[in-house]
Amino acid sequence: MTSSVIPMTVPRTQCQMEEVRVQGIEGSQILLQTPAGVEMGRRAVSCLVNPEPGDLVLVSRSCRELYVLSVLERQGSELSEVTLGFSGPVKVNSPAQITIRSQSAHWVNRETSVSTEKLSVAATSVNALSEDVTLHSSAIRMISRSLDVISDRISRNARTLISMVRGHEVRQANQLTEQVTNTHMQQSKQTVVDARKDLRMNAERIHMG
Repeated sequence: MTSSVIPMTVPRTQCQMEEVRVQGIEGSQILLQTPAGVEMGRRAVSCLVNPEPGDLVLVSRSCRELYVLSVLERQGSELSEVTLGFSGPVKVNSPAQITIRSQSAHWVNRETSVSTEKLSVAATSVNALSEDVTLHSSAIRMISRSLDVISDRISRNARTLISMVRGHEVRQANQLTEQVTNTHMQQSKQTVVDARKDLRMNAERIHMG
Protein backbone atom coordinates (compact mmCIF):
# COMPACT_ATOMS: atom_id res chain seq x y z
CA MET A 1 0.00 0.00 0.00
CA THR A 2 1.43 3.29 -1.06
CA SER A 3 1.34 6.00 1.56
CA SER A 4 -0.45 9.21 0.57
CA VAL A 5 1.31 11.29 3.20
CA ILE A 6 3.67 13.83 1.71
CA PRO A 7 6.42 14.89 4.13
CA MET A 8 6.78 18.66 4.57
CA THR A 9 10.16 20.21 5.20
CA VAL A 10 10.64 23.70 6.57
CA PRO A 11 13.61 25.59 5.15
CA ARG A 12 15.96 27.06 7.69
CA THR A 13 15.42 30.45 6.09
CA GLN A 14 11.80 30.65 7.29
CA CYS A 15 10.72 32.46 10.46
CA GLN A 16 11.32 31.08 13.92
CA MET A 17 9.74 32.37 17.13
CA GLU A 18 11.82 33.13 20.21
CA GLU A 19 11.28 34.68 23.62
CA VAL A 20 14.10 37.08 24.53
CA ARG A 21 14.77 40.05 26.81
CA VAL A 22 15.20 43.64 25.69
CA GLN A 23 18.57 45.06 26.71
CA GLY A 24 18.16 48.59 25.40
CA ILE A 25 16.69 50.93 22.80
CA GLU A 26 18.77 52.88 20.27
CA GLY A 27 16.47 54.93 18.06
CA SER A 28 14.45 52.52 15.95
CA GLN A 29 16.75 49.63 16.83
CA ILE A 30 16.10 47.30 19.77
CA LEU A 31 18.95 45.52 21.53
CA LEU A 32 17.89 41.94 22.22
CA GLN A 33 19.60 39.42 24.50
CA THR A 34 19.38 36.17 22.51
CA PRO A 35 21.09 32.81 23.08
CA ALA A 36 23.56 33.87 20.41
CA GLY A 37 24.36 37.10 22.24
CA VAL A 38 23.15 40.70 21.91
CA GLU A 39 21.51 41.26 18.54
CA MET A 40 19.75 44.19 16.92
CA GLY A 41 16.09 43.97 16.02
CA ARG A 42 13.19 46.12 14.91
CA ARG A 43 9.64 46.46 16.12
CA ALA A 44 7.05 44.93 13.82
CA VAL A 45 4.22 47.13 12.60
CA SER A 46 1.74 44.89 14.46
CA CYS A 47 3.57 45.46 17.78
CA LEU A 48 1.77 48.53 19.13
CA VAL A 49 3.34 48.56 22.61
CA ASN A 50 6.72 50.27 22.76
CA PRO A 51 9.26 47.78 24.16
CA GLU A 52 11.34 48.89 27.12
CA PRO A 53 14.57 47.52 28.61
CA GLY A 54 13.85 44.42 30.68
CA ASP A 55 10.72 43.43 28.73
CA LEU A 56 10.20 39.83 27.70
CA VAL A 57 9.27 39.97 24.03
CA LEU A 58 8.34 37.56 21.28
CA VAL A 59 10.56 37.90 18.24
CA SER A 60 10.48 36.45 14.76
CA ARG A 61 13.84 35.38 13.36
CA SER A 62 14.29 35.16 9.62
CA CYS A 63 17.18 35.33 7.23
CA ARG A 64 16.62 39.06 6.93
CA GLU A 65 16.14 40.50 10.41
CA LEU A 66 14.80 40.09 13.93
CA TYR A 67 11.33 41.54 14.43
CA VAL A 68 9.72 42.12 17.81
CA LEU A 69 6.12 40.90 17.45
CA SER A 70 4.73 41.62 20.92
CA VAL A 71 5.61 42.46 24.50
CA LEU A 72 4.86 39.42 26.66
CA GLU A 73 5.91 40.57 30.12
CA ARG A 74 7.12 43.73 31.79
CA GLN A 75 9.14 43.80 34.96
CA GLY A 76 7.88 45.88 37.86
CA SER A 77 4.41 46.96 38.88
CA GLU A 78 1.37 45.97 36.86
CA LEU A 79 0.34 49.65 36.93
CA SER A 80 3.47 50.75 35.07
CA GLU A 81 2.83 53.00 32.10
CA VAL A 82 2.32 51.34 28.72
CA THR A 83 3.00 53.45 25.64
CA LEU A 84 1.45 52.68 22.26
CA GLY A 85 3.71 53.80 19.43
CA PHE A 86 3.05 54.24 15.71
CA SER A 87 5.48 55.13 12.95
CA GLY A 88 2.95 57.16 10.93
CA PRO A 89 -0.65 58.40 10.79
CA VAL A 90 -3.18 56.18 12.55
CA LYS A 91 -6.77 55.50 11.52
CA VAL A 92 -9.28 53.39 13.46
CA ASN A 93 -12.21 51.99 11.49
CA SER A 94 -15.15 50.16 13.00
CA PRO A 95 -18.64 49.45 11.60
CA ALA A 96 -19.99 49.51 15.16
CA GLN A 97 -19.43 51.54 18.32
CA ILE A 98 -16.01 52.39 19.75
CA THR A 99 -15.87 52.72 23.55
CA ILE A 100 -12.92 53.96 25.63
CA ARG A 101 -13.17 53.57 29.41
CA SER A 102 -10.61 54.93 31.84
CA GLN A 103 -10.36 56.67 35.19
CA SER A 104 -8.68 59.67 33.59
CA ALA A 105 -7.95 60.74 30.01
CA HIS A 106 -5.38 63.34 29.01
CA TRP A 107 -5.08 64.57 25.42
CA VAL A 108 -1.93 66.41 24.36
CA ASN A 109 -1.71 67.39 20.71
CA ARG A 110 -1.20 70.43 18.50
CA GLU A 111 -4.59 70.38 16.76
CA THR A 112 -7.87 68.51 17.24
CA SER A 113 -10.60 68.26 14.63
CA VAL A 114 -13.98 66.61 15.20
CA SER A 115 -16.37 65.95 12.31
CA THR A 116 -19.66 64.34 13.26
CA GLU A 117 -23.39 64.62 12.59
CA LYS A 118 -24.24 64.76 16.30
CA LEU A 119 -22.08 65.49 19.35
CA SER A 120 -23.24 64.83 22.92
CA VAL A 121 -21.19 65.69 26.01
CA ALA A 122 -22.32 64.68 29.51
CA ALA A 123 -20.13 65.85 32.38
CA THR A 124 -20.57 66.80 36.03
CA SER A 125 -18.14 69.68 35.63
CA VAL A 126 -16.60 71.29 32.54
CA ASN A 127 -13.58 73.62 32.65
CA ALA A 128 -12.46 75.12 29.33
CA LEU A 129 -9.45 77.44 29.03
CA SER A 130 -8.67 79.16 25.74
CA GLU A 131 -7.21 82.44 24.50
CA ASP A 132 -9.66 82.70 21.60
CA VAL A 133 -12.98 81.00 20.85
CA THR A 134 -14.97 81.31 17.61
CA LEU A 135 -18.37 79.68 17.27
CA HIS A 136 -20.41 79.52 14.05
CA SER A 137 -23.93 78.13 14.27
CA SER A 138 -27.33 78.70 12.70
CA ALA A 139 -29.06 78.23 16.07
CA ILE A 140 -27.81 78.11 19.66
CA ARG A 141 -29.95 77.16 22.65
CA MET A 142 -28.71 77.44 26.23
CA ILE A 143 -30.68 76.00 29.14
CA SER A 144 -29.21 76.70 32.55
CA ARG A 145 -30.43 77.05 36.11
CA SER A 146 -27.82 79.73 36.77
CA LEU A 147 -25.57 81.63 34.37
CA ASP A 148 -22.71 83.91 35.46
CA VAL A 149 -20.70 85.87 32.90
CA ILE A 150 -17.59 87.75 34.02
CA SER A 151 -15.85 89.79 31.34
CA ASP A 152 -13.97 93.08 30.86
CA ARG A 153 -15.99 93.84 27.74
CA ILE A 154 -19.14 92.38 26.16
CA SER A 155 -20.31 93.45 22.70
CA ARG A 156 -23.57 92.33 21.08
CA ASN A 157 -24.65 93.08 17.52
CA ALA A 158 -28.06 91.74 16.55
CA ARG A 159 -30.85 92.60 14.11
CA THR A 160 -33.51 91.79 16.73
CA LEU A 161 -32.93 91.35 20.46
CA ILE A 162 -35.74 90.01 22.65
CA SER A 163 -35.32 89.75 26.42
CA MET A 164 -38.06 88.27 28.61
CA VAL A 165 -37.67 88.37 32.40
CA ARG A 166 -40.50 86.79 34.43
CA GLY A 167 -39.02 87.80 37.75
CA HIS A 168 -36.93 90.83 38.72
CA GLU A 169 -34.29 92.49 36.55
CA VAL A 170 -31.56 94.61 38.12
CA ARG A 171 -29.00 96.65 36.18
CA GLN A 172 -26.16 98.40 37.95
CA ALA A 173 -23.77 100.65 36.06
CA ASN A 174 -21.48 103.58 36.71
CA GLN A 175 -22.83 105.24 33.57
CA LEU A 176 -25.65 104.11 31.27
CA THR A 177 -26.10 105.48 27.75
CA GLU A 178 -28.95 104.48 25.45
CA GLN A 179 -29.19 105.60 21.84
CA VAL A 180 -32.41 104.85 19.95
CA THR A 181 -32.76 105.87 16.30
CA ASN A 182 -36.56 105.82 16.08
CA THR A 183 -38.96 105.19 18.97
CA HIS A 184 -38.17 104.46 22.59
CA MET A 185 -41.28 103.12 24.35
CA GLN A 186 -41.74 102.12 27.98
CA GLN A 187 -44.94 100.55 29.26
CA SER A 188 -45.43 99.74 32.92
CA LYS A 189 -48.03 99.83 35.67
CA GLN A 190 -45.84 102.10 37.76
CA THR A 191 -42.69 104.02 36.87
CA VAL A 192 -40.40 105.61 39.43
CA VAL A 193 -37.51 107.89 38.47
CA ASP A 194 -35.25 108.82 41.36
CA ALA A 195 -32.43 111.26 40.60
CA ARG A 196 -30.01 112.28 43.33
CA LYS A 197 -29.34 115.71 41.78
CA ASP A 198 -30.80 116.79 38.44
CA LEU A 199 -33.37 115.38 36.02
CA ARG A 200 -33.31 116.96 32.58
CA MET A 201 -35.62 116.27 29.66
CA ASN A 202 -34.95 117.88 26.27
CA ALA A 203 -37.56 117.64 23.50
CA GLU A 204 -39.35 119.82 20.96
CA ARG A 205 -42.67 118.74 22.45
CA ILE A 206 -43.53 117.02 25.75
CA HIS A 207 -46.94 115.43 26.30
CA MET A 208 -48.01 114.78 29.87
CA GLY A 209 -51.45 113.56 30.80
